[in-house]
Amino acid sequence: MAVSNKLEQRFLERVKAKQVEYATATLQKPPDKTEFGFGHVCGTYAGLLLAEQLFQEVIGEEDDRT
Repeated sequence: MAVSNKLEQRFLERVKAKQVEYATATLQKPPDKTEFGFGHVCGTYAGLLLAEQLFQEVIGEEDDRT
């Protein structure tokens, strides 16, 4: 799937940048070293990954229509 629009490309780049930023920050200084804290961090990262996947899926559907 190719991102066709510059705005779409910028959005996708920012989501990916947030993933890296969040993962790096939490690895450097974990906010909470309990099981709950670990789950929270994993869930947030997974949410960013899901947002990226959904975005690419929606864009792919739009590309199929044109």
